[in-house]
Amino acid sequence: MAVIVVLVLAVVAGVSIWYQTHPPKTAAAPSPSTSAAPVTAGAGDIPNGCLAGRDTSAAALIAAQKKAPHTEAGAVGLAAAFSRWFLQYPRPVAADAEKAVEQLKSQGADKSITDKPNELASSKPLGGWISGGLSFAEGRYIVEDSSADRVKVTVGGAEIKNGLPVPDSKILSTFTLVWESGNWRIASISASRTVEDLFTNGAALAGGC
Repeated sequence: MAVIVVLVLAVVAGVSIWYQTHPPKTAAAPSPSTSAAPVTAGAGDIPNGCLAGRDTSAAALIAAQKKAPHTEAGAVGLAAAFSRWFLQYPRPVAADAEKAVEQLKSQGADKSITDKPNELASSKPLGGWISGGLSFAEGRYIVEDSSADRVKVTVGGAEIKNGLPVPDSKILSTFTLVWESGNWRIASISASRTVEDLFTNGAALAGGC
């Protein structure tokens, strides 16, 4: 039985997990974008799965935002960095959550990103968990749509509990990011694919932590 943990629901009443009891259907390939492609650094421009480093503080996440290049890979790397920050356990404190979301949300961002501080604040302790998080060491991503200033990407990694991977548990989220005021910013977070689809058809990130 495949376990899918969607970031947007991950901390509502602890960790909300979607169980699928039927074989997943492979998602249809996204339609090619008709917009201009983002500026890239060439074929070697692979998203960094550890853009913020091993530090999962709000300050490290904001620093990652500032160094994420105006490329498709930069947007993907920031999405992965936000996933690691949001899904750490113990969870970010309220002040750090508000600071991070205020800095990373786009103009007109929806509640899937603006409500993240409230989700964290209302979440309950996880029994048996001392530490936890998300590892992109073997993470995957699929760009759903891309233009010069807007990228929609699904990213996923392995759930970590008390320093060890949780068997058969992967966490994924689909981010829409826009380039505003010289940085990538998050407009929305959802889920567009199954874990099986992402980890079968997705591309590997350059490194990960």
